[in-house]
Amino acid sequence: MYAYSGVREDKEIFVLLRTPMNKVRAYADIIDFKMKLDGDVVKRLLENGDSEANIAPVDIKHRPDITHYKPTEHIYAKYSRKVNESLYYREDGQEHPFSDVVRLKLSNLILESRVDGGQNLKIRRYLRSKWLLGCYPLHDKRKKDAIWAEWRQYPRIALPLNLYKDYFGEKNAMYFAFMEHFVQFLAIPAVVGVPFQIAVFALDNYSAPFLPYFSFFIALWAVCMLEFWKRKEKGIALEWGTIDFESAEVDRADFRGQEIDSFIDGSKIRHFPSKTRQGYILQSVVSIVSLVVLVIGVVASIYVIRLTILESDVGAENSQTLASIANAVQIQVMNYIYSFIANALSERENHRTDTQFEDSMITKIFWFQFVNSYASFFYLAFIAESLGDCPVDGCMKGLTINLAIIFGTRLIVGNIMELGIPYVSYWYKYREETKR
Repeated sequence: MYAYSGVREDKEIFVLLRTPMNKVRAYADIIDFKMKLDGDVVKRLLENGDSEANIAPVDIKHRPDITHYKPTEHIYAKYSRKVNESLYYREDGQEHPFSDVVRLKLSNLILESRVDGGQNLKIRRYLRSKWLLGCYPLHDKRKKDAIWAEWRQYPRIALPLNLYKDYFGEKNAMYFAFMEHFVQFLAIPAVVGVPFQIAVFALDNYSAPFLPYFSFFIALWAVCMLEFWKRKEKGIALEWGTIDFESAEVDRADFRGQEIDSFIDGSKIRHFPSKTRQGYILQSVVSIVSLVVLVIGVVASIYVIRLTILESDVGAENSQTLASIANAVQIQVMNYIYSFIANALSERENHRTDTQFEDSMITKIFWFQFVNSYASFFYLAFIAESLGDCPVDGCMKGLTINLAIIFGTRLIVGNIMELGIPYVSYWYKYREETKR
């Protein structure tokens, strides 16, 4: 790699790294990096055949009535320097098949990998310990402006996902692909739910006999939304070459283990005893269960306090509102704290790949947040009435108040965390940098 460095007056050192193309090609070949093939070139090669290799010509007809994908589109194969690079897809005006995002991926692998000529740098560990203050790729202003010009067009039903993927990578683009799908599907219950909600307000009856039908509709909608997403996700994975990407994943830079000879091909690999990991996972389970019990205790305490308030002159509706506000604050605070605990527990389990690490994180966060977010709903829906903690007309109004406050709080806080805080952080850092 080429390195260019400079030192500022405050002793901060900036290092610009650049991977030469011969190194990019060599490393992609060593790790069998999957690259997209040029559909037109593949079609021509199939039609011509190869007499020297005794391969007859192949003519595959495109059937638009069966699939909109052409037979030679979206095919990915291992990169090899022995093959003419014209076989691989390249962006318009580019002399080689390695796009910016592909070169960044390979450069990052070269920096972090401990094998195949990698530099074995623990970048994430160095960032956490403040040995590194930052590590990031530089923007391409022309491409960034092109994405923004497409993104900000309104009204927009579909996002420019391919543009986004080619700049920020498949993982980030897949998130927005799901959000696009989710928002589009939300239009259905939004439209159907309006007359139901108007009827509830008009009748002032939160236990109206038609509500179970709407509940059944929502359950059916949720199943359809997920099933249609599975189909869409597979299509996107086909187009982006991410099907079965786990099989080609390299070890995490933070993966710890003893170096041994592989029992398959004799190569040097890192091994971490499964029994040791299982012990760490068991400790994680105990920690999560303990925290879940703590959450249940906190929610129970909130409703014990609500009963105390109910006996005063506050009133049932106001006491439920106060309890819901307290519950909403408790949910956000404990979710925030638990995210750090879940990360620490997953790091301790020492997973080999990023996917295994993220799967472990998702499992921990799901179970905790499920109990943390819905414990109060479960209590109001199934337990409160049997304990005599409901007014004469039932707990449905209290459940509605609880849902509105908690959902509204999560919506506001979620947008602040996802949009507000990053923007304020950017603005503050930019202001501090311009002062220097």
